[in-house]
Amino acid sequence: MVKFIENTPLHLSSLTNQIPSAARNSMTTEDKDYKVLSILLSAGKFTEYNLCASEFKWKKEGRPFFNVYPRVSDALARTQLNVVPDSIEKSIIHKLKTICIKLPIGSEIEKKYGVSWFFMSLSDGRWSQTAAKLGGLSAGLSIAWQSPVNVFSWGIETTSSFDSSCWKLPNSDESLDEVNCRYHLARIALGVMMLAADPDYIKPVLLKADEGKTTPIEERIARAKNRGVYGFTIGEEIERCPHFRRPHFAIRWTGKGAEIPKLVPVKGAVVGDKKLLTSVPTGFEDDPEIKP
Repeated sequence: MVKFIENTPLHLSSLTNQIPSAARNSMTTEDKDYKVLSILLSAGKFTEYNLCASEFKWKKEGRPFFNVYPRVSDALARTQLNVVPDSIEKSIIHKLKTICIKLPIGSEIEKKYGVSWFFMSLSDGRWSQTAAKLGGLSAGLSIAWQSPVNVFSWGIETTSSFDSSCWKLPNSDESLDEVNCRYHLARIALGVMMLAADPDYIKPVLLKADEGKTTPIEERIARAKNRGVYGFTIGEEIERCPHFRRPHFAIRWTGKGAEIPKLVPVKGAVVGDKKLLTSVPTGFEDDPEIKP
């Protein structure tokens, strides 16, 4: 059975807990978050700041997440994706700006690098002045890698692809594992952005009592949402398909002037009940700080 981390540990929360108790007790959760972000920025700890800023925005958006199933995540990590963020078809990711991408516990990436989640943020020129001047979209990834205090992040300009932008110079103080980890996560992030606009890969999480029913899917999604279950998966149908034991994706250019890149399987097909598929590729993780 494929499992994903449920309550995502936040580096930001671990730092707010370090605020002296006398001050912390009189502050709201948001005030504590702002305090930590201010301290990190003033101290010039920009890598940690990028991660915490992504986490802060993620909380504000309602903790949206994508559960990416192993056959998709493993295939994306092996797929050449020399595509710039600006060229990708718009999806819910562009509206939310910051999402948490969750990888299966026990996946190839988790086994190699100890990573089961990371954050992706989109912004108009946040990561570079070049992107801002061109009016294009830039993207950045942030992760607490193997330990809450060992974090790294990087940005992608509107004119660069993830595959060509996630490497460091040979004199970098990063380890080879960090470089390889970033390289694979960059591919997964870009692939998720591309698949997010394709309803064939998206499946809503329904209440157990509603699974297998023939009532309208909109009603079942609404019932789940009212119960606090608002989640979607990427690639769950592929996981069950025997034709995708070793999935292989390739880019095909579509749309007017062939300017929109889309990922398609080279072999096989998505099987299952297409009525369960939806074009809204996100879920929302419950806030553990809010008690029912």
